[in-house]
Amino acid sequence: MGINASACVRATAEGALEHSFEIMTSGQLIADPPSWGYGQNVTWFRENGRYYDNYTELLAALNDETCPLTHQLTSFFVTIL
Repeated sequence: MGINASACVRATAEGALEHSFEIMTSGQLIADPPSWGYGQNVTWFRENGRYYDNYTELLAALNDETCPLTHQLTSFFVTIL
């Protein structure tokens, strides 16, 4: 999530995919100036990860015990602790 979905956020997402992570985001959590083609990035995020129109749907998915990303995050945080 963050500003400049077509640059910083997408570059981070691409790097995560290259390292076998799943990506999830919401249209409410990423932003671009209107002239940057935000719709193209929404399409990219939908095609390459899990995209939710609002953050409450994303939070519900993260709370779902069957969500692979939840398990990845738990493993990551246990590893660094």
